Amino acid sequence: MPIKTVYIFVIILVICVVMATGYSIFSTELKINGTAIAKPQKTDIEIPSVGEDENGVTRFTGSSKFNSPTLNIEVFRVTSETSEGNVITTNLQVINTTWLWITLATNATITLTIENNSGNTFTNGKIELIENNNTQVMTNGKQTLDKTTVENGETAVATITGTMYGAYVTAGTYYKYQISFDVNGVTQYFYYIINITPKA
Repeated sequence: MPIKTVYIFVIILVICVVMATGYSIFSTELKINGTAIAKPQKTDIEIPSVGEDENGVTRFTGSSKFNSPTLNIEVFRVTSETSEGNVITTNLQVINTTWLWITLATNATITLTIENNSGNTFTNGKIELIENNNTQVMTNGKQTLDKTTVENGETAVATITGTMYGAYVTAGTYYKYQISFDVNGVTQYFYYIINITPKA
């Protein structure tokens, strides 16, 4: 085979390898970029708005502020609540952490009303804390569902309770809960997140 033909063959082979490698890398990057953004999903589980509080904040839970039970001093305040797909987020701001030498705490109770308008029966209901990056803020935490089976047209109530201390909140403190029901043999999930901001 003439040397010139060999050179041409080698050049074509190199070009093919480079193109194949480049396509492989490009394809991988497209796949990664395509799965990097997690969007909220629509489920049959609905948690409706309960209206606005006295500060004009659209609410999905019951309380707008949390006070110390003995001194009646405000410890936490709800600054906003959002609902997107199957995720509800409550944003809390620490208002007071201490009074004189006393570390303030509040006995928090948060409720979420779950509606079933799906035409199906919800079964095997559960609620659990799945993420928590600051165990000092909430002690004696407990989460319950008043019903594990919810017929079409009925409601259930999810309740989260615990003793909360504003003094221990650090930047980025959050608690994430997962609510699940089986619907027609498929487990569907709803998430409730509490974001807590330290005292300004």
